[in-house]
Amino acid sequence: LKDKSRNVFVIFNTPYKAWQFISFINEEPTLTNNTSVLYNDNVTVETVHEKNIFMINPMAGYIPKFIDDVVLYDTAFSIDILKKQLDSICSKSVHLIFTKEDLHSNYLVWKKLMPDINDLRRIFILISKMTSGKFIGRINIDEFDKLLKDFMNLNLSRVGIHNIMEIFSELGLIKYNIKDGYINITDYNKSEKKLDIKTSYTYKSMILLLDKILDFKDKLKTLEKTFNHLVEVN
Repeated sequence: LKDKSRNVFVIFNTPYKAWQFISFINEEPTLTNNTSVLYNDNVTVETVHEKNIFMINPMAGYIPKFIDDVVLYDTAFSIDILKKQLDSICSKSVHLIFTKEDLHSNYLVWKKLMPDINDLRRIFILISKMTSGKFIGRINIDEFDKLLKDFMNLNLSRVGIHNIMEIFSELGLIKYNIKDGYINITDYNKSEKKLDIKTSYTYKSMILLLDKILDFKDKLKTLEKTFNHLVEVN
């Protein structure tokens, strides 16, 4: 970034790491001059002409031709995503600077996206109480979030709250929509039989993502051990 002759494209896996990095470099204003911060890789990327681009999206597929260096600042959630990243930017100078701690950070991010099964049961009970046992009604998301934090010690992101409602919907328990900061539950179907949470697409997708995060972590450990062994041998 300090080299004024080169244009840099920095890819972030999570908003948390992006804002952490941006806060750090804000101490040197010259590093953020002529820089765009984007959240996805839609068509607007093609119209950006700033010297540097910070992209908060692990699947940033479009890299402008004027870019010289691509930096993967924090690691993707899975090896598959990392391979796709590298395949899409193979014509550029690529720098991978993430650490092992980023893999643990990905796990913490996942926890903000997906509560465990016992917590899902408790959340369903909480929704019952918030709707006077009817399960139909309007729930303020900020109030809901505060109750999750204060009484269940759950720190979920907005995406995590959406995932919860999607799981309940996919299990056939409710119909809902989210609008203007409220969860509107419009229909409730009491199940007379035991439900299998594995029938929920959202739940299965999130568990698959967790498996990939842990697999990536294990494979990196194996690679590190192999590398250290080769260094010792040589």
